Amino acid sequence: AAQAIAVKKLDELYERLINRQTHVMGLHARVAYWLSALTGRRHKIVPERGLYFWGGVGRGKTYLMDMFYDSVPGEAKLRIHFHRFMRRVHHELADLDGVKNPLERVADKIAAEASLICFDEFFVSDITDAMILAGMFEALFDRGVCLVATSNIAPDGLYKDGLQRARFLPAIALINAHTEVL
Repeated sequence: AAQAIAVKKLDELYERLINRQTHVMGLHARVAYWLSALTGRRHKIVPERGLYFWGGVGRGKTYLMDMFYDSVPGEAKLRIHFHRFMRRVHHELADLDGVKNPLERVADKIAAEASLICFDEFFVSDITDAMILAGMFEALFDRGVCLVATSNIAPDGLYKDGLQRARFLPAIALINAHTEVL
């Protein structure tokens, strides 16, 4: 039953993404670009609401996400293990040491590559990752990136009992606001 619901939700998201690619996004992106050029300020692009699948090991979350990812046309998508993604973010931030707003620049680069990000095994145990994630998620969502993630833990249980967890709560709020949790 849970897998049938997941398939239905993935199909609905697929349809919204396809519709957005063919009709809405082109115009919205052009308008946002021109407004940014005229005002000198970045205009937010509202992303499609993604999906966050959580549950026990061996339930088929990754399999379903991979089938979804493979079915979405185009190259502007990224499917990556969450910890590999965070390693990439840390390396890119280190390369931008001393640069103003490095997290924004990393988000610009990632959003230029992918309007859809699929994270496998979303799990936060590192304080540095926890501190980065709220800003990274906010920046990616502001750039119209849609998130699909698999995890063994519900968003509200992420980084539970972690050091300075209160600083991670905005990341949880962003996940809950920008994904449907199943």
